[in-house]
Amino acid sequence: MGLSSLLGLWLPAQTLLPVKQAPLPEATERLLLPDSVLRGQPRTTESVLDLVVPWMLDDRVTRRRQRHVGPLGWMAQRFWGRYWQILDSTKRKYVGTISRPFKIYEGFADEYDLNIFLMPHLPRYVDMAWNGFQVALRRPRSEKHFRFDRPDYECPAELAYQDRGYLTIECEGTPYAPLRDRLAEVFLPMASGPHDLEQWPITGTKNASFGLYGTWCMDCNHNCRPEIHPFEWLWWLDLSADRPGGPRAKSWMIGVLRDGSRRFEDWSPGPRTGTLAIPVAIPKDAPAVRIELEHLAFDSLAPLPEAALAVPADAFSATGNHEFTLVERQIPIQVSFSGSNPQNQIKVWWSDLQHDPRTGTTMGYLNLALSVNNVYAGRLTVDFAPLN
Repeated sequence: MGLSSLLGLWLPAQTLLPVKQAPLPEATERLLLPDSVLRGQPRTTESVLDLVVPWMLDDRVTRRRQRHVGPLGWMAQRFWGRYWQILDSTKRKYVGTISRPFKIYEGFADEYDLNIFLMPHLPRYVDMAWNGFQVALRRPRSEKHFRFDRPDYECPAELAYQDRGYLTIECEGTPYAPLRDRLAEVFLPMASGPHDLEQWPITGTKNASFGLYGTWCMDCNHNCRPEIHPFEWLWWLDLSADRPGGPRAKSWMIGVLRDGSRRFEDWSPGPRTGTLAIPVAIPKDAPAVRIELEHLAFDSLAPLPEAALAVPADAFSATGNHEFTLVERQIPIQVSFSGSNPQNQIKVWWSDLQHDPRTGTTMGYLNLALSVNNVYAGRLTVDFAPLN
């Protein structure tokens, strides 16, 4: 009788998770660094956030332009060249670090944009930002509305432009109005104006790093500067002293946002349907793994098109408690869910579990699949402590 069969007899209530032997990405070990090391280290933190894999079912943008709503929006596009235009027909992931205060801009009609100004440090996103900037520069418009900053951390030399500073990419989205008060309690600031994230309890650092996913476009209402607008997936690590879990835990803040300004009905229609794969790194001395996903805020969830999202047969609903065992290491894993009940509309599964014999670390992905009518916010905490 093999090891898997023996473990199955020993732990009949637990699902066995086989693990492949393989080297892991370099950033895996950074995921295991203490929060105190990641705090204030943009490049290191960004490399950890870059391990996340976001995707939306409508990842291809079919309409080239979007505009402000109503007759004035139509006139602005037709007569004054005011619109948003895609830089890429495929939605993009982007990872960077705050380079100016987080801001909410209350503008025309239903516009109430979260403005997250992110300067990248990883080469792929530095190239993405610079190439988008070069496309925008070829437009016959002035440079006065391009975003340049000089934050108090080391900036990539490749993003320097003349004496203006370093190129920053503005990432925007309008959150669902009925849940803004709740989101302000558990997620990000929602009041109009600038905010210092060093004072915000769910980031833990002034220069917080974020990952997001959305439409890579030019904002030709403002001189065709490159932007992610609207972003739809958003994630970061809560590095604050009060985050849940023990000293080695990692606490991920994750969100799905359908743009609520009515300007992007073709780029961000309802519902927002997709998957997010979150890396889980298990150190060699971990006695057990405790994972909790707390459902913090959501309006309503649509039926999940499981076939279209390739949800596997061993996926489970994001409710209750689920027990697993890593076969090769015999480590127990508990995945639990708390907060408002999503009525079995979120599916979860493991994938790509690998063990690196050289470091003794195991890493895999916990995948979430959901279809959100307007907004979802959650906190996923990975901790290492004996199970009760």
